[in-house]
Parts: sequence; C-alpha cells; structure tokens
Amino acid sequence: MNKRLSWALSTVIGVLAAGLGVAAPAQAMVRATPDTVRTAVGSFWAQFGSGRPFFICSGTFVSETVFVTASHCVDYIVRYGGNASVSLADAFPADGAPPTDLVPAEAHLNPRYKESNGTDLYQFDVSVLTVAAMPHHEGQVTPASLPGARLLDGLKASGGLRGAVFTVAGYGTESMVVDPVGPGTSPTSFPDTGLRQSGLLGFSALGASVLHENQRANAGYAGAGYGDSGGPSFLGTSNTIVGVTSTGDIPCYATNTAYRLDTAEARDFLGQFVALPQ
Repeated sequence: MNKRLSWALSTVIGVLAAGLGVAAPAQAMVRATPDTVRTAVGSFWAQFGSGRPFFICSGTFVSETVFVTASHCVDYIVRYGGNASVSLADAFPADGAPPTDLVPAEAHLNPRYKESNGTDLYQFDVSVLTVAAMPHHEGQVTPASLPGARLLDGLKASGGLRGAVFTVAGYGTESMVVDPVGPGTSPTSFPDTGLRQSGLLGFSALGASVLHENQRANAGYAGAGYGDSGGPSFLGTSNTIVGVTSTGDIPCYATNTAYRLDTAEARDFLGQFVALPQ
C-alpha cells in the first residue's frame, strides 16, 4: 500500500500494522535499485466505484495471462467489492495517476486463505489475477517460471540453501522516513518512488510453507519492507519464482517472509490456472 490510499484504507492499514508486529504486510523495496529487466514483475491496482485507481501491491506474470500475487492483497479487493487492474510499467506517472498501460483483471482469491491474527503468518497467501492480454507489452514480456515440487526442500537437503541468495522485486519506497510533527510524536511514512526496484536477499530459514530471507543492510543485502506485498522472490538471479512476499518486520530492516510456491498447497491452487513443472 502507499500514500495514494484513501483515508479509510490508510486507517485500516495503520491499525493492522500496529497490531501485527512482525507479521505486518510487507510492502516496499529498501536499499534496492531500479529494475527495467524483470518485465514480468508488475503492479496491482484497486478501484472502487468511479474513484481513481490506486496502487495496492506487486506481483508477477507466470504466463501471458496469469499474475501471481499475495492473497492478503486480493482479499482486500474481494472483501470490499473493488475492481482490480494490472500494469507492467517500469514507473508510475509523477502526478500519481495510474499508468497508461493499466488493464482490467479478474481477482481469484485462494479459498483457503486466512489472515494473520497478529502473531501468526498469513496462511495460503498466494492468489492470482487473470487478464485477457497486456496489449501494450505484447511480445515484450518473458513470464517467470514456477518451481518444481518441493524445490526448496531438495536444495535444503543437499546443502544448496547455505549461502543462497534471492532476488526480490516490487514497487514502493526505498526506506522508512520518520517525520516528527510535535512533542512526543514520531509518525513514520514511506514516500513512494513509483519505480519497479529489485535487490538481493540472503537465506535465513525454511519453513513448511514460507521462506525466511535475510535482508540486513550490515550483511550487504537489500530487501522488501512496507510496500511490496505480492512481489516475487526469484531463486538467485534466475527467472524461477519460488515465493511471493507475504510478511516482514515493520521497519523493513531484518526479515522478509515469502510464501512458498513449491509446496503441495500452493501448487494445488496455482495448477488451476497455469501448467506446473514437475
């Protein structure tokens, strides 16, 4: 989410962030660099009624018509009756208007999704948007490759995750800004750059359904933070997307948690929309 949100949505997000602690929706690139190469990574926009579309999350095309993102982003659209759309523009217009390549999308919420209760991770945090086509980018986009079954488990068993890195990508801010407005107050904000950005994270731990990534600056890593939900985690610098950014620590400092796409639970859902490798 970013500062284009309506007051009501900003209030909801503020309450969620305050209550979620380490399970806050992860939402914005930090210590990253602009990326015009990973053209399958796009932005997810919401619209309500006749209002102007606003940026909500990131995601990745895994086919010409299937855009993978986080369930907690899609849940917002479905729950409140909004319309979804997708852009593949490298950058948003400076005046905050939606990109000119925006196309309507149909939201498909994972029926098994469960939101965080403030301490737990989001469950089944992968959903998809589908589009008829991206006419402004025809023939210009190479969709990301989905992983084979239990790819990360196999790498862990063979020692392949020791020292592994992951490329994360998304749209949003570069860092958290503290802007005091009065005695005893220290409100924070995440000024939006409106750029697709990416950076390298390290391996931290592997859970049954999530991948924990190290994004500490003192280890030399970039990372995802408050503004990049739904964005991809690619294995190394490859085109294989092994997870979608799900949660992280609010200061965007230490940890990114990506929902794995190589598990049976993720593949059961994704297989309804796109062919899966074995």
